[in-house]
Amino acid sequence: TYCATAPPVQFPRYVPMWRTLLSHLYPELLRRGLALDQLQGDVYEFGVLQGFSIVAMRQSPFTQARIFAFDTFTGLPRDSFDDDASSKVRGWFPGAFRPAGRINNPEHGLASVRTTLNRSLGKSLGSVEFVTGKYSESLHPSLHTERGMRPAIYVDIDCDMYASTRDA
Repeated sequence: TYCATAPPVQFPRYVPMWRTLLSHLYPELLRRGLALDQLQGDVYEFGVLQGFSIVAMRQSPFTQARIFAFDTFTGLPRDSFDDDASSKVRGWFPGAFRPAGRINNPEHGLASVRTTLNRSLGKSLGSVEFVTGKYSESLHPSLHTERGMRPAIYVDIDCDMYASTRDA
């Protein structure tokens, strides 16, 4: 029921649930022998944006794991939109969801992510490797050999388009 005199509800600052769950779930899976140790496998993140998920994963629970970060670092691709598509959904336009930097310039976007990671983690950044490009082009059969990729201990898929999610 509604009470006009009740004080407004104060909600805590938003923290994505997965961050809280993962820091408890992964150690429990390890304890039960259901997950690989951080030094036996890698973390794969598809969709990086500013890199804050990498910061969260590096702080807990993957303090030592090697992280592979996949992204175009240019935002939503221009070729995915009709002429009037950007006006249909607010905030959904070519270049949206890119790190700071110029549209269609992955070097600028990647530099922005590196700056965020260095400011947030400093020396605890550890091994983070970036794979730049569309997944349909960058996920080629020899990638795992070229980069020395190991079995996944965690895969984070945070893509904004169906085609990207499918390809990841």
